[in-house]
Amino acid sequence: MSTTASHKAKAQPQIADFSNISSDLLKLLAEIGFLGISKGLTNQPKDIFSGIIAVRPDDPNAFLGKAIADTLAGNVSEGSEALNAILKNDPKNDIAKSFLALAFFMKKDYTEVKKLAKCIIEANADANAVAMANGLLEQMKNVK
Repeated sequence: MSTTASHKAKAQPQIADFSNISSDLLKLLAEIGFLGISKGLTNQPKDIFSGIIAVRPDDPNAFLGKAIADTLAGNVSEGSEALNAILKNDPKNDIAKSFLALAFFMKKDYTEVKKLAKCIIEANADANAVAMANGLLEQMKNVK
């Protein structure tokens, strides 16, 4: 083999095979991503969720985590788009609704915040979403 042929063979990128990654490992990674978000991190969780999406593009929790991380990082438009896409497929997802309400709050669209918050509170399907909705409504009292 000539040195040119040998060099070309070494330069070929290898494509990793992630098909054997267990669901348990992906769940653990998602938990780490959500834990990071709860600690105020956004970039690292976003990378984690992007990685999960690359391996399992049908994982709705990874899309939710990435959308939340985007929103909290200040990428409100990108986060809102992703949250709306999630709600299109799962209209009863109150966690997605609560973070969409937060995105509207960040955009100062208080009419939409109220609408979503009241919907979440009336459904009363997820205690965390209800608490977040109530918190947003409480915060709106301090907005001038």
